[in-house]
Order: sequence, then C-alpha cells, then structure tokens
Amino acid sequence: MSINFLTWNVRGIANPGSQRHLHALITRYKLPFVALLEPMTSPDFSFYCRRFGFDHGLFNCSNHIWIMYAAHLHFDILVDHAQLLHCRLTSALLSQPIYLTFVYAKCNRVARYDLWDNLREIAISMEGLPWLVSGDFNIFLHDHERVGGTSDRSDEMLDFAYMIADCELFDAGCEGPIFTWARGGLQERLDRALYNEHWADVFTSSVVTHLSRVRSDHAPLLISCQFLSHVSRSSFRFQHMWIRHHTFLQVVKEAWGPPTGCFGMRNLQHKLNRVKHRLKSWNYQTFGNVLDRVRLADDAVAVAQATYDNDPSPTHRAELHRCVAEYELRLKMEEDFGAE
Repeated sequence: MSINFLTWNVRGIANPGSQRHLHALITRYKLPFVALLEPMTSPDFSFYCRRFGFDHGLFNCSNHIWIMYAAHLHFDILVDHAQLLHCRLTSALLSQPIYLTFVYAKCNRVARYDLWDNLREIAISMEGLPWLVSGDFNIFLHDHERVGGTSDRSDEMLDFAYMIADCELFDAGCEGPIFTWARGGLQERLDRALYNEHWADVFTSSVVTHLSRVRSDHAPLLISCQFLSHVSRSSFRFQHMWIRHHTFLQVVKEAWGPPTGCFGMRNLQHKLNRVKHRLKSWNYQTFGNVLDRVRLADDAVAVAQATYDNDPSPTHRAELHRCVAEYELRLKMEEDFGAE
C-alpha cells in the first residue's frame, strides 16, 4: 500500500486552468493531501477545499505555502517560517507520526541563509524521527542539473550541499525529466525531496516523479511512499456527473424495473444491489474513456516536454504547446461532465 502526495510551485492557484490541472492530478493519483507553493491569492480554504475535494487547509505566515488535506489526516504545525512550514502528520494509515517540511525558498542567496539555519534547527529535533523535506529550494545541487545558464552559482550550491549534510538528509532522486523549472532557454532542477534515515522506519520505498509542467514553469513533484498495511475494499460512491448524462435515467429504469421474485425489504435490497452493479458497469463504459483521454493527454505532454527539454527547437516547442492545449481541452471536457 502507498500514500501519494504532491508538492507544486503552482505560480497562482486562482487561474481556472491551474485548478483543472490540479484537480486532474488529485483524481488520477488519489492524493489525500497536497502542498502548494506560491498560490498568489488569499487562503480561502472554504472555497479551495471544496474545489479540490479536501476537508481542511492551513498556510504559513507568508502565505506562500498551503497544505490541503483529507479528514482522515491530522496536521500539526510545529514551525511556521516565511520560507518553510514544518508539520507533524498523524493518520490511522501510518504506523507512527511522520514529519514533513515544505519549502519555498527565496531567490536571493543571502535571504536563504535563514532558511538553511532553520532547517538545521529542525534537524536537531528530528533525531530518531521520520522526516521528509520537499519543495522549491531555488537552487540546484549539481552542475548537470542546469542547462542554458552561464552565471556562476557554485557558492549557492555549496550552501545547499552543506545544509543537506548538516541535516543528515538524502536526496530522494527522481523519475521523469530531470529539470523541474524552465524559462526561455534556461532549465534547472530547483524542486526536490530530501529525507532522513528514519524515513525508512515507516516506508519501504519513496519515489519522486517530476510531472509535466502545465500552467506553471515548475513541475509538480509526485511523492509516492510505499508501506505495509491492510488493503480495504473501496465502497460504492454515487457520482454527481451521472445525473447530467442523457442515458442515466434509462439505465436506472432498466435495472430497477424487472421483478426480483422477492417482497418487502428483501425486494428493495435486491433492486438496490442490481442498480449499483449496473451503474458501476455503465460508469466504466461511459466515463472511463473520458478519464483515459485525460491521462493519455497528460502522458503526451510529458513526452513532448522531455523531447523539447533535450532539443528546444521551434518544432518541438510547437508540439509541446499543442499537447498542453489538447490536455487542457480534455480537462475542460471532463469538468463539463462533472467528473470528480
């Protein structure tokens, strides 16, 4: 069993296109919580939690880091800083509490000194506890994590490396395109996840995937952590999108109408079970293709982005823009159906 979550410098969450993309990622990867950086709007969680299917939300003192999460999770803020939000996460899914620090670093080297020092202080309190740090550090770690730039950032890279060593953190690595940020001809790996040795006390493996850059110049980081747990069967859920489809009432009538040979409450039970199974089958046949097209379009963006990153030619840029436009069109179609 696994728990998936997302860290993304969204560069503004008020945009409908960004909201559609985030909603699709939450649905596709079944995310119980997300951390958004640079939302560029007020933290109206009564709206945004409803929009994305979460129950609670919290933010840091600078309003640059948001967390939205489901009701079965519990977050406690331990350190609230302008460049980080350090929390304890507890859940019945977890064998013990885990500790998460979400980072949105300043662009200026000197301004990041305070961030590095705060992480060092947190590391002392994390001795013997499972801890993961994720977000936008605004600096890369190795020379091969940048192409297209000429400025010397070696001192900044050393600052970052010294902090990681002092905190006894390990780079979680990544799958997908290596660069998480791009602007013009410059590409860099500014976003990453780090964890300490005790993270393995809870999770057997942790995989970080760089997803497609859509509606932001930063890639979302999908963090998938595997752990041992009992798998529970999913319950039947009525989908609001069904009632908007023109065949819905006919499907219900056909499933409900034929006699069951029973009477009273047993008759009602049989009819309800028959409708449930018919709706599950109908949902897969009718809406499954819509969701599949969204996934396929998202995968096409990832391929086009990787091709453009390797060879930023006008032809590849045009293909990337075409794939992003196709993906956003599919998101709008899914939203029209009311997909959740």
